[in-house]
Amino acid sequence: MDSKKRTTRTTRTTIGRDPRTMSRAELESLGHRKRPLLSAIRQNCVDCAGASPAEVRRCALIACPFWPYRMGVNPFAAERSEEQKATAAEKMRRLNAKRGEFAGFPRETAVQTAAEAPRGREIPAEGSSEEPAQ
Repeated sequence: MDSKKRTTRTTRTTIGRDPRTMSRAELESLGHRKRPLLSAIRQNCVDCAGASPAEVRRCALIACPFWPYRMGVNPFAAERSEEQKATAAEKMRRLNAKRGEFAGFPRETAVQTAAEAPRGREIPAEGSSEEPAQ
């Protein structure tokens, strides 16, 4: 009974509140977490489509303001230059090295860039002289 009263009280005090005036702790207590906006939009679309990513892809509600973003990408974003792509790849390389992982490989391998170890190719063990299969 006590928890039911608490839940009702919390619900009543949050209905209609402006999230900009709420603390991060309040938002997290309601089950919300910080995440990228495109991810939040994608999740909303999946929920709307009955939890079916395939239905999101086939969505015909083109009047919906989320429709262009339903695949989790911004179709209006400007194409990134090669310099911007290289900078982003370097940031990810450093982040992965700091975490100690690169697609599940050990820390020593984590310092390799995506150009040295593209998806779908095996990375030879450290000290190995064999070349990866093409």
